[in-house]
Amino acid sequence: MNIIVSEQQLKKIRMSLNEVRGVAEASISYVNLVYQELERVIIHAVATNKKKYKAEILFDLHEMIPFAEDNTEDFIEFPIEDIEINFQLVRVKKHGNVNGKTFSTGGAAYSISDKDNEGSTYLTEPSSELPVEIVEQVGKVLQAKFDFNVILYGEFDESQMDEMLYDMRDTITHELNHMYEFYKRYETRGVEPMNISLSFAGSENVNTPKKIFRVYEEFLSMLYYSEPWEINANVQEALSKTQRMDFDEFRKTSQWEWANKMEDFSANNFYDKLIQVTQERSPEAVDYHIRNLHKFFKKQYITLSFAYLGDEFDFMNNKILKTNNLKELFKNFEPRIRTAGKKLKRKYMRLYSIEQD
Repeated sequence: MNIIVSEQQLKKIRMSLNEVRGVAEASISYVNLVYQELERVIIHAVATNKKKYKAEILFDLHEMIPFAEDNTEDFIEFPIEDIEINFQLVRVKKHGNVNGKTFSTGGAAYSISDKDNEGSTYLTEPSSELPVEIVEQVGKVLQAKFDFNVILYGEFDESQMDEMLYDMRDTITHELNHMYEFYKRYETRGVEPMNISLSFAGSENVNTPKKIFRVYEEFLSMLYYSEPWEINANVQEALSKTQRMDFDEFRKTSQWEWANKMEDFSANNFYDKLIQVTQERSPEAVDYHIRNLHKFFKKQYITLSFAYLGDEFDFMNNKILKTNNLKELFKNFEPRIRTAGKKLKRKYMRLYSIEQD
Protein backbone atom coordinates (compact mmCIF):
# COMPACT_ATOMS: atom_id res chain seq x y z
CA MET A 1 0.00 0.00 0.00
CA ASN A 2 1.22 3.54 -0.79
CA ILE A 3 0.04 6.08 1.77
CA ILE A 4 2.12 8.92 0.36
CA VAL A 5 1.14 12.58 0.36
CA SER A 6 0.84 13.60 -3.30
CA GLU A 7 2.20 16.88 -4.67
CA GLN A 8 -1.35 18.24 -4.90
CA GLN A 9 -2.06 17.25 -1.31
CA LEU A 10 1.24 18.76 -0.22
CA LYS A 11 0.31 22.11 -1.79
CA LYS A 12 -3.04 21.96 -0.01
CA ILE A 13 -1.30 21.18 3.27
CA ARG A 14 1.05 24.13 2.83
CA MET A 15 -1.94 26.44 2.30
CA SER A 16 -3.51 25.05 5.47
CA LEU A 17 -0.30 25.50 7.43
CA ASN A 18 -0.16 29.16 6.49
CA GLU A 19 -3.53 29.66 8.17
CA VAL A 20 -3.27 27.40 11.22
CA ARG A 21 -0.58 28.13 13.78
CA GLY A 22 1.06 25.26 15.65
CA VAL A 23 1.94 23.07 12.70
CA ALA A 24 5.39 22.82 11.15
CA GLU A 25 5.36 23.15 7.38
CA ALA A 26 9.01 22.21 6.89
CA SER A 27 8.56 18.94 8.77
CA ILE A 28 5.91 17.64 6.35
CA SER A 29 8.51 16.93 3.65
CA TYR A 30 10.19 14.45 5.97
CA VAL A 31 6.98 12.49 6.59
CA ASN A 32 6.99 10.71 3.22
CA LEU A 33 10.71 9.95 3.52
CA VAL A 34 10.33 8.26 6.90
CA TYR A 35 6.96 6.68 6.16
CA GLN A 36 8.03 4.95 2.93
CA GLU A 37 10.82 3.07 4.70
CA LEU A 38 8.76 2.29 7.79
CA GLU A 39 5.96 0.94 5.61
CA ARG A 40 8.36 -1.56 4.04
CA VAL A 41 9.71 -2.61 7.44
CA ILE A 42 6.23 -2.94 8.99
CA ILE A 43 4.89 -5.09 6.15
CA HIS A 44 7.91 -7.37 6.49
CA ALA A 45 7.58 -7.48 10.30
CA VAL A 46 3.90 -8.52 10.08
CA ALA A 47 4.76 -11.19 7.48
CA THR A 48 7.35 -12.80 9.78
CA ASN A 49 4.58 -13.50 12.31
CA LYS A 50 7.11 -13.10 15.14
CA LYS A 51 5.92 -12.15 18.62
CA LYS A 52 8.56 -9.42 18.72
CA TYR A 53 10.35 -7.86 15.77
CA LYS A 54 13.03 -5.19 16.07
CA ALA A 55 14.83 -3.17 13.42
CA GLU A 56 17.15 -0.20 13.22
CA ILE A 57 16.49 2.15 10.31
CA LEU A 58 19.14 4.63 9.25
CA PHE A 59 18.99 7.53 6.81
CA ASP A 60 22.58 8.65 6.43
CA LEU A 61 24.14 11.38 4.30
CA HIS A 62 23.83 9.17 1.21
CA GLU A 63 20.00 9.29 1.49
CA MET A 64 19.73 12.82 2.85
CA ILE A 65 21.70 14.64 0.12
CA PRO A 66 19.11 13.87 -2.62
CA PHE A 67 16.36 14.77 -0.16
CA ALA A 68 18.06 18.09 0.63
CA GLU A 69 18.49 18.83 -3.09
CA ASP A 70 14.79 18.18 -3.76
CA ASN A 71 13.56 20.04 -0.64
CA THR A 72 16.12 22.80 -0.23
CA GLU A 73 13.88 25.39 1.44
CA ASP A 74 12.50 22.90 3.93
CA PHE A 75 15.97 21.53 4.67
CA ILE A 76 17.32 25.01 5.40
CA GLU A 77 14.36 25.66 7.70
CA PHE A 78 14.64 22.26 9.41
CA PRO A 79 18.00 20.59 8.61
CA ILE A 80 18.22 16.87 9.43
CA GLU A 81 21.38 15.31 8.06
CA ASP A 82 21.03 11.89 9.67
CA ILE A 83 17.99 9.98 10.98
CA GLU A 84 18.19 6.97 13.28
CA ILE A 85 15.00 5.04 14.04
CA ASN A 86 14.56 2.20 16.49
CA PHE A 87 11.48 0.23 15.42
CA GLN A 88 9.66 -2.53 17.27
CA LEU A 89 6.55 -4.57 16.50
CA VAL A 90 5.02 -6.68 19.27
CA ARG A 91 2.17 -9.17 19.10
CA VAL A 92 0.19 -9.72 22.31
CA LYS A 93 -2.32 -12.46 23.06
CA LYS A 94 -4.85 -10.04 24.52
CA HIS A 95 -8.09 -10.04 22.52
CA GLY A 96 -10.33 -7.03 22.13
CA ASN A 97 -9.17 -3.61 21.09
CA VAL A 98 -7.80 -0.25 22.18
CA ASN A 99 -10.03 2.70 21.26
CA GLY A 100 -11.88 0.43 18.83
CA LYS A 101 -8.70 -0.77 17.11
CA THR A 102 -6.96 -4.14 17.21
CA PHE A 103 -3.59 -2.40 16.93
CA SER A 104 -1.85 0.65 18.26
CA THR A 105 1.10 2.69 17.04
CA GLY A 106 3.42 4.89 19.03
CA GLY A 107 6.51 6.99 18.72
CA ALA A 108 9.02 9.22 20.45
CA ALA A 109 11.28 12.02 19.26
CA TYR A 110 14.50 12.35 21.22
CA SER A 111 15.25 15.87 22.44
CA ILE A 112 18.50 17.67 21.59
CA SER A 113 21.55 17.16 23.78
CA ASP A 114 24.96 18.80 23.55
CA LYS A 115 26.60 15.45 22.80
CA ASP A 116 25.90 12.11 21.12
CA ASN A 117 24.37 9.51 23.39
CA GLU A 118 21.74 6.81 23.16
CA GLY A 119 19.01 8.99 24.64
CA SER A 120 19.22 12.12 22.54
CA THR A 121 19.33 13.91 19.24
CA TYR A 122 22.43 16.03 18.76
CA LEU A 123 23.87 18.72 16.46
CA THR A 124 26.87 18.69 14.16
CA GLU A 125 28.45 20.86 11.49
CA PRO A 126 26.78 20.39 8.08
CA SER A 127 28.63 18.09 5.70
CA SER A 128 30.51 19.78 2.87
CA GLU A 129 28.81 17.29 0.54
CA LEU A 130 25.47 19.03 1.00
CA PRO A 131 24.48 21.63 -1.62
CA VAL A 132 26.52 24.84 -1.24
CA GLU A 133 23.35 26.89 -0.76
CA ILE A 134 22.53 24.83 2.33
CA VAL A 135 26.04 24.80 3.80
CA GLU A 136 26.21 28.59 3.51
CA GLN A 137 22.89 29.13 5.34
CA VAL A 138 22.77 26.39 7.96
CA GLY A 139 24.93 26.62 11.06
CA LYS A 140 24.17 23.20 12.55
CA VAL A 141 22.35 20.08 11.34
CA LEU A 142 20.45 17.51 13.34
CA GLN A 143 21.44 13.92 13.91
CA ALA A 144 17.87 12.99 14.77
CA LYS A 145 16.73 9.97 16.77
CA PHE A 146 13.24 8.48 16.92
CA ASP A 147 11.46 5.42 18.25
CA PHE A 148 8.42 3.98 16.48
CA ASN A 149 6.43 0.94 17.52
CA VAL A 150 3.40 -1.14 16.62
CA ILE A 151 1.39 -3.38 18.95
CA LEU A 152 -0.88 -6.01 17.36
CA TYR A 153 -3.60 -7.55 19.50
CA GLY A 154 -5.02 -11.04 19.24
CA GLU A 155 -7.81 -10.19 16.79
CA PHE A 156 -5.58 -8.33 14.33
CA ASP A 157 -5.59 -9.63 10.77
CA GLU A 158 -4.00 -8.33 7.60
CA SER A 159 -7.26 -6.88 6.31
CA GLN A 160 -6.61 -4.09 8.84
CA MET A 161 -3.11 -3.44 7.52
CA ASP A 162 -4.06 -0.27 5.61
CA GLU A 163 -5.71 1.31 8.64
CA MET A 164 -2.69 0.46 10.78
CA LEU A 165 -0.33 2.02 8.23
CA TYR A 166 -2.44 5.17 8.11
CA ASP A 167 -2.20 5.30 11.89
CA MET A 168 1.58 5.03 11.68
CA ARG A 169 1.72 7.90 9.19
CA ASP A 170 -0.23 10.01 11.70
CA THR A 171 2.27 9.07 14.41
CA ILE A 172 5.24 9.99 12.21
CA THR A 173 3.62 13.36 11.47
CA HIS A 174 3.14 13.93 15.21
CA GLU A 175 6.74 13.08 16.16
CA LEU A 176 8.27 15.16 13.39
CA ASN A 177 6.43 18.16 14.80
CA HIS A 178 8.16 17.50 18.13
CA MET A 179 11.56 17.30 16.44
CA TYR A 180 10.87 20.56 14.59
CA GLU A 181 10.02 22.29 17.86
CA PHE A 182 13.18 20.92 19.50
CA TYR A 183 15.20 22.48 16.69
CA LYS A 184 13.38 25.82 16.80
CA ARG A 185 13.92 25.94 20.56
CA TYR A 186 17.64 25.37 19.95
CA GLU A 187 17.72 28.23 17.42
CA THR A 188 16.35 30.70 19.96
CA ARG A 189 17.79 29.36 23.22
CA GLY A 190 20.65 27.05 22.34
CA VAL A 191 20.92 23.57 23.85
CA GLU A 192 19.20 23.77 27.20
CA PRO A 193 17.17 21.34 29.31
CA MET A 194 13.47 21.25 28.49
CA ASN A 195 11.25 20.87 31.51
CA ILE A 196 8.73 18.15 30.69
CA SER A 197 8.07 17.23 34.32
CA LEU A 198 4.32 17.73 33.96
CA SER A 199 4.28 15.23 31.10
CA PHE A 200 5.39 12.39 33.36
CA ALA A 201 4.84 13.37 37.00
CA GLY A 202 2.56 10.88 38.74
CA SER A 203 2.84 8.27 35.99
CA GLU A 204 4.79 5.82 38.12
CA ASN A 205 2.23 3.89 40.15
CA VAL A 206 3.28 3.43 43.76
CA ASN A 207 0.98 1.08 45.72
CA THR A 208 -2.29 2.18 44.09
CA PRO A 209 -4.72 -0.54 42.90
CA LYS A 210 -5.05 -0.59 39.10
CA LYS A 211 -8.78 0.16 39.14
CA ILE A 212 -8.15 3.41 41.00
CA PHE A 213 -5.03 4.34 39.07
CA ARG A 214 -6.77 3.92 35.70
CA VAL A 215 -9.21 6.69 36.65
CA TYR A 216 -6.40 8.90 37.97
CA GLU A 217 -4.48 8.37 34.72
CA GLU A 218 -7.23 10.25 32.87
CA PHE A 219 -6.12 13.39 34.70
CA LEU A 220 -2.46 12.69 33.88
CA SER A 221 -3.36 12.23 30.20
CA MET A 222 -5.28 15.51 30.09
CA LEU A 223 -2.35 17.26 31.73
CA TYR A 224 -0.01 15.74 29.13
CA TYR A 225 -2.23 16.78 26.21
CA SER A 226 -2.41 20.33 27.59
CA GLU A 227 1.35 20.84 27.15
CA PRO A 228 1.88 23.45 24.38
CA TRP A 229 4.09 21.16 22.29
CA GLU A 230 1.54 18.34 22.56
CA ILE A 231 -1.21 20.68 21.36
CA ASN A 232 0.88 21.55 18.31
CA ALA A 233 1.82 17.93 17.60
CA ASN A 234 -1.80 16.79 17.91
CA VAL A 235 -2.95 19.48 15.50
CA GLN A 236 -0.31 18.37 13.01
CA GLU A 237 -1.40 14.75 13.49
CA ALA A 238 -4.98 15.84 12.81
CA LEU A 239 -3.76 17.48 9.62
CA SER A 240 -2.59 14.04 8.49
CA LYS A 241 -6.07 12.66 9.18
CA THR A 242 -7.80 15.33 7.09
CA GLN A 243 -6.39 13.60 3.99
CA ARG A 244 -8.68 10.59 4.53
CA MET A 245 -11.39 11.46 7.07
CA ASP A 246 -14.36 13.78 6.87
CA PHE A 247 -15.12 15.83 9.97
CA ASP A 248 -17.85 13.49 11.24
CA GLU A 249 -15.40 10.59 11.12
CA PHE A 250 -12.68 12.62 12.83
CA ARG A 251 -15.04 13.40 15.71
CA LYS A 252 -15.05 9.69 16.49
CA THR A 253 -11.27 9.60 16.97
CA SER A 254 -9.59 9.53 20.35
CA GLN A 255 -8.05 12.94 19.57
CA TRP A 256 -11.45 14.62 19.42
CA GLU A 257 -12.75 12.63 22.39
CA TRP A 258 -9.84 13.76 24.57
CA ALA A 259 -10.31 17.37 23.48
CA ASN A 260 -14.00 17.11 24.42
CA LYS A 261 -13.15 15.56 27.77
CA MET A 262 -10.60 18.30 28.47
CA GLU A 263 -12.98 21.11 27.56
CA ASP A 264 -15.56 19.69 29.98
CA PHE A 265 -13.06 18.89 32.76
CA SER A 266 -14.37 19.68 36.24
CA ALA A 267 -11.96 19.27 39.14
CA ASN A 268 -14.83 18.71 41.58
CA ASN A 269 -16.59 16.11 39.42
CA PHE A 270 -13.37 14.28 38.61
CA TYR A 271 -12.37 14.19 42.28
CA ASP A 272 -15.80 12.82 43.24
CA LYS A 273 -15.49 10.13 40.55
CA LEU A 274 -12.06 9.12 41.85
CA ILE A 275 -13.34 8.97 45.43
CA GLN A 276 -16.29 6.79 44.35
CA VAL A 277 -14.05 4.30 42.53
CA THR A 278 -11.63 4.24 45.46
CA GLN A 279 -14.47 3.52 47.88
CA GLU A 280 -15.66 0.67 45.66
CA ARG A 281 -12.18 -0.87 45.39
CA SER A 282 -10.67 -0.15 48.82
CA PRO A 283 -13.30 1.24 51.22
CA GLU A 284 -10.96 0.72 54.17
CA ALA A 285 -8.15 2.80 52.64
CA VAL A 286 -9.73 5.70 50.74
CA ASP A 287 -7.78 8.43 52.54
CA TYR A 288 -4.53 6.50 52.20
CA HIS A 289 -4.82 6.05 48.41
CA ILE A 290 -5.93 9.62 47.72
CA ARG A 291 -3.13 11.07 49.85
CA ASN A 292 -0.68 8.65 48.25
CA LEU A 293 -1.52 9.80 44.72
CA HIS A 294 -0.96 13.43 45.67
CA LYS A 295 2.23 12.65 47.57
CA PHE A 296 3.85 10.78 44.70
CA PHE A 297 2.74 13.28 42.06
CA LYS A 298 4.66 15.97 43.95
CA LYS A 299 7.59 13.67 44.67
CA GLN A 300 7.97 12.60 41.04
CA TYR A 301 7.48 16.18 39.88
CA ILE A 302 10.34 17.35 42.12
CA THR A 303 12.64 14.55 40.98
CA LEU A 304 11.95 15.20 37.29
CA SER A 305 12.20 18.98 37.63
CA PHE A 306 15.61 18.79 39.26
CA ALA A 307 16.72 16.29 36.60
CA TYR A 308 15.67 18.63 33.77
CA LEU A 309 16.40 22.03 35.33
CA GLY A 310 18.94 21.43 38.08
CA ASP A 311 19.54 24.57 40.12
CA GLU A 312 17.17 26.55 37.86
CA PHE A 313 14.16 24.79 39.39
CA ASP A 314 12.39 27.30 41.66
CA PHE A 315 11.38 24.91 44.43
CA MET A 316 10.15 27.52 46.92
CA ASN A 317 7.76 29.39 44.61
CA ASN A 318 6.32 26.46 42.68
CA LYS A 319 2.50 26.50 42.75
CA ILE A 320 2.19 22.74 42.30
CA LEU A 321 4.27 22.05 45.38
CA LYS A 322 2.10 24.41 47.41
CA THR A 323 -1.03 22.27 46.86
CA ASN A 324 -2.13 20.50 50.05
CA ASN A 325 -4.24 17.71 48.61
CA LEU A 326 -5.28 16.00 45.38
CA LYS A 327 -8.47 18.01 44.94
CA GLU A 328 -6.46 21.22 45.15
CA LEU A 329 -4.06 19.84 42.53
CA PHE A 330 -6.98 19.10 40.18
CA LYS A 331 -8.37 22.62 40.73
CA ASN A 332 -4.94 24.09 40.03
CA PHE A 333 -4.97 22.61 36.52
CA GLU A 334 -8.67 22.87 35.68
CA PRO A 335 -8.37 26.21 33.78
CA ARG A 336 -5.32 25.02 31.84
CA ILE A 337 -6.92 21.72 30.83
CA ARG A 338 -10.22 23.32 29.82
CA THR A 339 -8.44 26.03 27.78
CA ALA A 340 -6.29 23.41 26.03
CA GLY A 341 -9.37 21.34 25.15
CA LYS A 342 -11.07 24.38 23.62
CA LYS A 343 -7.92 25.30 21.70
CA LEU A 344 -7.55 21.78 20.30
CA LYS A 345 -11.15 21.65 19.13
CA ARG A 346 -10.91 25.10 17.58
CA LYS A 347 -7.76 24.20 15.67
CA TYR A 348 -9.16 20.83 14.56
CA MET A 349 -12.27 22.53 13.21
CA ARG A 350 -10.14 25.17 11.50
CA LEU A 351 -8.26 22.47 9.62
CA TYR A 352 -11.53 21.16 8.22
CA SER A 353 -12.90 24.59 7.38
CA ILE A 354 -9.71 25.27 5.38
CA GLU A 355 -10.12 21.93 3.60
CA GLN A 356 -13.65 22.94 2.56
CA ASP A 357 -12.46 26.37 1.41
